[in-house]
Amino acid sequence: ALGGVVELTGGLGSGKSRLVREFAALVRGSEDPPIYLYGRCREFEDQRPCQPVLSLLYRYLLLPPGSAPGEREREILTRLLPREECETLLAALDPTFEGATAVPVPVALTAFLASLAGRGPLVLFLDDITWADEGTLELLARLTESLPGIALLLILGRRTHTEPRRPKALARFLERIGRLPFRESIELRPLQLDAVQDLVDDHFASTVPRVRLAQVLYERSRGNPGMIA
Repeated sequence: ALGGVVELTGGLGSGKSRLVREFAALVRGSEDPPIYLYGRCREFEDQRPCQPVLSLLYRYLLLPPGSAPGEREREILTRLLPREECETLLAALDPTFEGATAVPVPVALTAFLASLAGRGPLVLFLDDITWADEGTLELLARLTESLPGIALLLILGRRTHTEPRRPKALARFLERIGRLPFRESIELRPLQLDAVQDLVDDHFASTVPRVRLAQVLYERSRGNPGMIA
């Protein structure tokens, strides 16, 4: 199986996360279900480098956030990674660790994700990359170098009309993936009035003034699905 990149763009409340959740639920019900991993870059949170992907790793290992990894986590990572990459991730997951790692954290995280995808299909959704730090963007760039040779579908959610955390690094990354032959781009635009009318017709009884309700919802939300909900 070959991998690829999907860039999913839209404003706040446009439905990026819901669309990917529905897609993940659908493909996980197939005969050969992929692993589904989800991470989100956050605007104001004080984070370590690559924190969105480290948080994803915490969830994969079923390790409570802020907890130090133990022998169980070491055993899992040892099955996936060479010793230096394994030790790097164990150190990066330890909230008390302050020293230097054996290899750079983005390199070790890239190796972890590539190893998972090498063992079976993997869907990785990283949302709000507009706020990604440089370490996360480096990791994503390295990961795309492994495509399409591994069974990885990389879905990148990008919020429009938002100031990036690292504008130059993000621009370089987007330019890079824009040249990939295995990239798709999906823009979630605001709903039009007829689509809002269909939603109202589906959810309200005929005794409700549905035409007027649809008009008001459309005008106040400007077609934004999150605001309509």
